[in-house]
Amino acid sequence: MQANLLRAEIAYHGMSYKELAERAKISTSAFSAKINGQRPFDVDEATRICDVLKIEEAEKRANIFLKQMPQ
Repeated sequence: MQANLLRAEIAYHGMSYKELAERAKISTSAFSAKINGQRPFDVDEATRICDVLKIEEAEKRANIFLKQMPQ
């Protein structure tokens, strides 16, 4: 996961982590652990977050939530 990209999207939309977590139906403690890389987001959570943030492009979603392969 590219947490910095997700953080940038959250800031762009003027939301707090708590607000996004609530709107995406994720507990704030779980959201915190996931955005800090302690646990992964599951597909349903990533989809709900993208829906809340209105991220529609598949490539952008993938860039945020899929691990980047080392080159």
